[in-house]
Amino acid sequence: MTLLDLPRRRLFGLDLVDAASVRPVADALLAWSPGDPLPPGAAPVVVTPNVDQLVHLDRGTDPVAASVARRAAVVLPDGQPIVWASPALGAPLSARLPGSTLVTELFPRLCADGRSVLVVATSEEVARRVEADAGAGAAVVAPRLSLDDRAGFDAFVAQVVELVASRRPEHVFVTLGFPKQCNIIDGVLRATPPERTPMLHAVGASFDMHYGLVRRAPEWMQRYGLEWFFRFLQEPRRLFRRYFVDDPAFLRILWRERRAHR
Repeated sequence: MTLLDLPRRRLFGLDLVDAASVRPVADALLAWSPGDPLPPGAAPVVVTPNVDQLVHLDRGTDPVAASVARRAAVVLPDGQPIVWASPALGAPLSARLPGSTLVTELFPRLCADGRSVLVVATSEEVARRVEADAGAGAAVVAPRLSLDDRAGFDAFVAQVVELVASRRPEHVFVTLGFPKQCNIIDGVLRATPPERTPMLHAVGASFDMHYGLVRRAPEWMQRYGLEWFFRFLQEPRRLFRRYFVDDPAFLRILWRERRAHR
C-alpha cells in the first residue's frame, strides 16, 4: 500500500485517514521516499490532530500551523471524540489512530532498515535514546522556544533546515507540541527542494511515551476516550484550561459540521 492508497474521510476541513490500525499507515510511510507521489496538493507531512488541535485550527490561532495541517499528506484522527462523532457526520472512521502508536510502530522499523531519520527532541535523554537506536547525529535537542521570540525561533528552524540538507533524512520527527512543531515543519518545507523534502512528522510527546519517560493512559482508558483525563490527572494546573475552558468549543464545531453534512 502507498500513501495514495490510504482511504480518507473529509471531516473538519481535513482528509482524515480511515484505517483499523496504524499498521497500514506505517507500511505506506515505510514504502515512501522523498520525491515519491503524494495526494494532489499535499505536502510530505504527518499530523495527528486531537480535539484541542481542532479547536485551535477552527479559531485560526496560528495560521501557519493551520496551513501545515491542511496540506498534510497524512492526517490521523488522534482524538477518540473525533472517531465517535464521525458516523453522525456521514463519514464514519474505523478507529482512533494515535501519533504515539504510529511512532512505536514506525520508528523501530525505520531503524531496523537502516533508514536515515532525524528527531527534533525536547530533552537530552530522548536524544540519547534516539541515537542509540538510529545512530549518531539522528537527534537534535531543541532549546526552550517561544513563537514570540521570532529571532530565536527562526535561528533554530535554520539549524534544523541545515541538518536536513546535510544529513538528507527520509523522515523527520518534530516533538515540540502544537503549534511549534508545525511552524518548524513549515520552515523546512519552505527551505527544502520538493524532491529532497523528507516526510515531516508532527508527533508531540510521542517519543517520551515510546521510551517510557512519560506515562501513557492504560488501554481501557484509551478505549473509552479517557486518555485526556489521565493526562489531566498528571498535570492538572497546566491542562485545566485546555480541557475545561478551551476544548468544550468542540461541541460548537460538531454542531456546525453536522449542519454542513445534512
